[in-house]
Amino acid sequence: MTSSTLFSSPASALGPMGHGKSTYINKLLGRTARMSSGVEPCTIECEVYPWKTIANGGRGLRVLLIDTPGFDSILA
Repeated sequence: MTSSTLFSSPASALGPMGHGKSTYINKLLGRTARMSSGVEPCTIECEVYPWKTIANGGRGLRVLLIDTPGFDSILA
């Protein structure tokens, strides 16, 4: 598979702070999950992680997981 036949498909985790977005992504990646304190967010900016590459009829589809800050996290 060449890079010219590799397409990326983003999958974002969205939701309020402290509802397990980072935990879910880390479980998919097989990593130890970071934990939010409920007061301080664990993710302060979007983070992109390559997850899987899926063969698709001669083309590759690279799935990117995107961890996002919580809707209600406010950083000064």
